[in-house]
Amino acid sequence: MQDVSCEKLSISNSVFNSHFYLIGCKVSEEFFLENNEFRNDFSLGSGSAKSGFARNIINLENAYIPYKQFQKGLSTEIKKGKTTVYYGNTHQELADEIEYDHLVTYYNKFLKVYRDQNDKVSYNACFVALKRLETRRLGYLYSKNRTNLDLWLQWKFNELLDYLCEYGTNPFLALSHSIRIMLLFALFLCFFASSKDYLQPSEFRGALQRWGLALQKEGGFTEIYSEEVQKKLDNLESFRKTLELSTGNVPSVLAFFLQPLFFSAKLYYNLQKWFLKRIDFTRGNWQEMSRKKRMWVSMRIFVAIVLLLFWGLFMRVLNSLALSMNCFVTLGYGEIKAKGIAKYLVVLEGVFGWTMLTIFSASLITQLMG
Repeated sequence: MQDVSCEKLSISNSVFNSHFYLIGCKVSEEFFLENNEFRNDFSLGSGSAKSGFARNIINLENAYIPYKQFQKGLSTEIKKGKTTVYYGNTHQELADEIEYDHLVTYYNKFLKVYRDQNDKVSYNACFVALKRLETRRLGYLYSKNRTNLDLWLQWKFNELLDYLCEYGTNPFLALSHSIRIMLLFALFLCFFASSKDYLQPSEFRGALQRWGLALQKEGGFTEIYSEEVQKKLDNLESFRKTLELSTGNVPSVLAFFLQPLFFSAKLYYNLQKWFLKRIDFTRGNWQEMSRKKRMWVSMRIFVAIVLLLFWGLFMRVLNSLALSMNCFVTLGYGEIKAKGIAKYLVVLEGVFGWTMLTIFSASLITQLMG
């Protein structure tokens, strides 16, 4: 369509397999371009390379043009001997600075339309396409001057912003990347225990030793636990008696608080011992057990050990996730529990976390502010 003047123009629900050009058209009132699919070149402007910025681009003030229709993005038309379409994809196209500036102007016209119409979806998609065009241009400029560190940093930073948050238009993409980073570091931290669990050889060996000791005693685990509890109660009782003998030499408030503490601890330990006695299957000397009982006890010990390992695995994963999340969001605050290689891993994760949270916050604020 070329050099057409009209009041209203509407093109909708159409599929264009070949080129689509509106060259030098003037629409005075309303221009609707919706629910279409442009599978090839699309252009609303015309002009020759010799004419500089003098372009006869269609008036978009009253246009409705959702950006999702343009599969290949926006383009301009070049007339140098033969008509070609300029997308700014290749280095050969990006070398043409004038056409590049024309295409950037073209994108900005669309951005103004979407901003005035409050069409955030189209605005964001068009903005991302424009920023990717600028990133390609930076890559081309760097290829011509590989000693320019500033150009390389701008180029790579733009690519990073595209990958992490689509140039600030998708804050939740940054959030999803943050979650992946936390899970990845949590996986690494699973190999470095930050607290005691039964996956550690010393802890697992200690648990097996307690099983062996319990089977050698008539009272089983209940007897072992009773001995441990008695030691704790003896210490409390010894301290209580010392306070009674020291009446007048120490504040009476100590005895006032110690008495309920002593009896509450005694009650707590007795309840634990009562419950353990009901579920303890290791009572009875192993050598004096019948063959049938030995098989039964062996099966239950096997199940208990498997559950112990699963519990250790669960606690290892939980602690790794908690440590990873803590280091990701609170770098520089508090003490890092990790030691050795894990300490350097969480410091590196903290740097990633600071960067990702900054990008997420800036993107989210940008979207909220419109």
